[in-house]
Amino acid sequence: MEISSLLALARLSTTLQQDVFGFTTGGDAVYSLPLPAKVWVYIPLKEVARDDIKPALEGLEEPCRLVKAEMTGFIGTKPGARRGRLQLKLSESVSLPQTVWLCADKKELPIDELFFFHIKGLKVMGSIGEEPVATVVDYYETGAGGILVSRMEDGKEVLLPLRDELAEFQIEKGMVIFRDFNDYVV
Repeated sequence: MEISSLLALARLSTTLQQDVFGFTTGGDAVYSLPLPAKVWVYIPLKEVARDDIKPALEGLEEPCRLVKAEMTGFIGTKPGARRGRLQLKLSESVSLPQTVWLCADKKELPIDELFFFHIKGLKVMGSIGEEPVATVVDYYETGAGGILVSRMEDGKEVLLPLRDELAEFQIEKGMVIFRDFNDYVV
């Protein structure tokens, strides 16, 4: 498996009991997998901080070890929870360090859902036919909804509320049309 084709879905914590792992996630992708799901456990071979979220934001890095696994369900975890427990059967017995990641093949993710790897790097247009005004560099959730972080050529960051009436994604063209973009430039 090529690590470039994998998406980090959740950071796993130590094994709580046989085949049960604690997890922490920043999004809903882990819940979108049809169960049972073929997944991978990404084990970085260099030491990383326990709270490192770089794999989720920037992708996986070499050197690493990938272990095949099957995720069969969640235990006492409400859908959408940022922390919980999941059932995971590893294909081999392996000693896991403190920081490992649950990953899925990007091709296995539902095609009708939008994931960060789809939108990172998209050109932001104020309207169709205009020159790009910014590039999507990050995304985060708030209690009121999603926020796209875009960066203009001069380095200024512009926060854009992710709402259907404002943003039109054209992934295949590498752009998002964001009506009223200039209203959000401070």
